[in-house]
Amino acid sequence: SKLTVMKEEKKRELLRKSKEGDRLAREELILGNLKLVLSVVSKFSPKNESASDLFQVGCIGLIKAIDNFNLDIREGEIVGLAGVSGNGQKELAEAINGLRRTESGTINFFGTEIQNKTPAEIINLGMGYIPEERNTEGIVPGMSIKENLILKDSEKPQFSSKHILSDKKIVEYTEEMIKQFDIRTANMHVPAGSLSGGNIQKVILAREIDRGPKLLICVYPIRGLDMGAAEFIHKQLLALRNKGVGILLISEELEEIVNLSDRIAVIFKGKTQKILRREEATTAKLGILMAGVKDDE
Repeated sequence: SKLTVMKEEKKRELLRKSKEGDRLAREELILGNLKLVLSVVSKFSPKNESASDLFQVGCIGLIKAIDNFNLDIREGEIVGLAGVSGNGQKELAEAINGLRRTESGTINFFGTEIQNKTPAEIINLGMGYIPEERNTEGIVPGMSIKENLILKDSEKPQFSSKHILSDKKIVEYTEEMIKQFDIRTANMHVPAGSLSGGNIQKVILAREIDRGPKLLICVYPIRGLDMGAAEFIHKQLLALRNKGVGILLISEELEEIVNLSDRIAVIFKGKTQKILRREEATTAKLGILMAGVKDDE
């Protein structure tokens, strides 16, 4: 596809405005036609750190949604991925969770290469996932709260025997989750799609966290939520991190990224702009990097 090439004077003007904090100028700088195909083309060499490198993404190329992207996440840390929406975040999350095929290279999870495994295989390895579209990807809207809470585990002995579901066990479990995650609902039998955005997100969060994930991928977890729901979700993520779980937090909310993350990677047109420690990161610096402006420019 043809990309619009800015005149140099126009680009310089947008760069100047973006450095002054103009969000619209930053967004205009990164607009382009991004192909929605994913290919992993080279391996990532893990660092020798005290905490185990539980997850590594190799260089992802060929397409322009993700291109020459490197990332590692260790146990007990939140790695924030900052970037304006449409720069490959969705494609990355889908590839990690087996929802988008790759053509070459590796996505390594606790020593197991998971690229092109099925979603079920990746779930069973210990991956948790809070998707971008909570209403259509995180729940089945027409199914009840209790049914959505056991979507990934309905065949396990905890809820069934010889392929027959135990309603008693499911009801007890659902009552516990509703209380623990403060899910506001008339009862557990209502369709999950009838809940507010915050309560839908709590249903998803309850299901993913209670399964005991080794890694949790969170994509825009507080988008469109009120302050109360957002604060509750942040507390749950921090508690999970403190239990030793690695978390990839994908967000456009710079305050969220800075406040929660131990390290922050900035993505621009699918490339890793820079990876910063939290103490190095400011919203101003992240905003400039998100616009595609390198530190030395």
